[in-house]
Amino acid sequence: MINPFIKQLSLSIEQTYLSQSLQGVEWIVAVVQTVHILALCTLMTAMMISNFKALGILHRNHVLYPLASALKGPAHIALLVLFLSGLVMIIGEPARALLNPIFQLKMLLLIAAVICSIYLSVAQKRIANHSFSKNNLHFFEKLIALISIGLWLAILFAGRWIAYT
Repeated sequence: MINPFIKQLSLSIEQTYLSQSLQGVEWIVAVVQTVHILALCTLMTAMMISNFKALGILHRNHVLYPLASALKGPAHIALLVLFLSGLVMIIGEPARALLNPIFQLKMLLLIAAVICSIYLSVAQKRIANHSFSKNNLHFFEKLIALISIGLWLAILFAGRWIAYT
């Protein structure tokens, strides 16, 4: 069942000048989707390396270990680009996105993944500052990292699934 508010929101967005303009330019969707996918690749790389670090797969002497910290800035930029490109895609095709239950699932998964990532970042800073014993957070941090990996992969699949629903 479609939420009446979301349906009305979709119709309202579709009737805006910006939405009509985006729908009138054939190439814009392909360009924005390409930018969205490139930003997603950047974010997924950063998140996976960060989660592998939390799982203990990447040790201090591992060649990829410094990337976990180095990719934080690009990950934040990628998240911003994903938000903006996603917004353009929603404005361009509001019904395709907002009324799609897979899109709604993707947004819920995204919220959960971002919460997991923020938690892991804070937990790793606390461990680095020795505010907490590593043993106290080690198991829970690994569990959150595994959940985070699952969420990011589910987001990836949901994003592709949107195209087919």
